[in-house]
Amino acid sequence: MEQNNATALFLRGQTFYCLNHFHEAFLDFYDALKLEPNNADMLILRGEVYLNFEHYYNACLDFEKALEILPEDVIALFYCAKIYFELKQYNRVLSNSSKALIIEPNFVPILILRGSAYYHLKKYNKALEDFSKAHKIESNNETVLKYVKNAYNEFNFTSMKDTIAKSKYHKKLAEMGNANVNRINNIGILL
Repeated sequence: MEQNNATALFLRGQTFYCLNHFHEAFLDFYDALKLEPNNADMLILRGEVYLNFEHYYNACLDFEKALEILPEDVIALFYCAKIYFELKQYNRVLSNSSKALIIEPNFVPILILRGSAYYHLKKYNKALEDFSKAHKIESNNETVLKYVKNAYNEFNFTSMKDTIAKSKYHKKLAEMGNANVNRINNIGILL
C-alpha cells in the first residue's frame, strides 16, 4: 500500500482497530495523521487506541484537538469526559458531558457519566435525575438501575429538602411501572 495515501492508511487502521490489533492501528493512524494532521475522525480513533494503551494524556490531546476542529463531536466530548472522570476532574466531566447532552440528549453512556460525576460531587439529586433519564431510555438496563438505587440511597431523608425529593422520585419510579419498581426493590431500594 502507498504510505502517502491518508485515506487508505486510515481505512486499514480502522480494520486493525476493529480486529483489536491496536499496535498496527496506531501505526496506520499515526502515518495518516502525518499526511492529514487536522482530520478529526483520525484523531478520535487514534485517541481511542491511546485509551486502549492506557496513555490517557496522549488520548486526551487527540480528543481535544479533534474538538478544536469539530467542537460538537459527541464521541470526542464523551471520551474527554471519560478521561477527566478517571482523573477525578468532575467539573470538567460535567462541562464536557453537558455539552454532549445538548447535542445528543438521549446518549445513555454520557447520562451515566455525568450522573456519576454529580454523585462524586455529592449532588445526589442531579445524579438521580441523570440516572432516571438513562433508565427511562433503557428500562431493561440493570446497571442503570443500580446507579438509580445508589443515588437514591444517598439522600438524607431527615432533611425536608431530601424528603420532598424522595417523594418526587418515588412518584417517578412508580410512573416507570410496577415491574420496574419491583426490580428496583429487588436491588435493595426500600420504597
